[in-house]
Amino acid sequence: QNVELMGGRLDVAGEPGKGSVFYCEIPTTVLAAGALPVENALRRVTGLAPGQPVRRLLIAEDQPENRLLLHRLLEPLGFEVCDAVNGREAVALAGEWQPALIWMDIRMPVMDGKEATRRIRATAHGARVKIVALTAHALEEERREILAAGCDDCLCKPCRATEIFDALEKHLGVRFVRGGELSQGAGSQAI
Repeated sequence: QNVELMGGRLDVAGEPGKGSVFYCEIPTTVLAAGALPVENALRRVTGLAPGQPVRRLLIAEDQPENRLLLHRLLEPLGFEVCDAVNGREAVALAGEWQPALIWMDIRMPVMDGKEATRRIRATAHGARVKIVALTAHALEEERREILAAGCDDCLCKPCRATEIFDALEKHLGVRFVRGGELSQGAGSQAI
């Protein structure tokens, strides 16, 4: 089904007692040499635009590798970042620390992200905070459940950095300086 959804086809050839060979064909487009890296360089976020307040971001994620990736992506840009390793910690920190946005993993121990979101929304600060779900399982039905629990948005893991930045622009109104907007020579800096 997945192959057909991508416009391809799947065939099988085989003989009893000898085995089978599966063939998968998926149409693709060949990009011009260097087309993608140039576009990515122009969109690469190099910092927050001047004159913006410092924003607090809470990462509610049980996997240390995922938390570390978000820290490395967001802290150098000027965001204050705090961690919760399960839903119960996320609820407590949301009230105490009052972040502007919470990156909420859905599948966590102790309390899952949907229940944590419902509990955060029931607090005084909960109406103001933006909550973006991060999930590896973004089937349409689960996406509806996540949004119904109170999340403002849902991103499917693994997320690209551009998706994270786009969500921050959309939900917090932050403005970023991107590679193509810098003075000559500064565009080569990496995040």
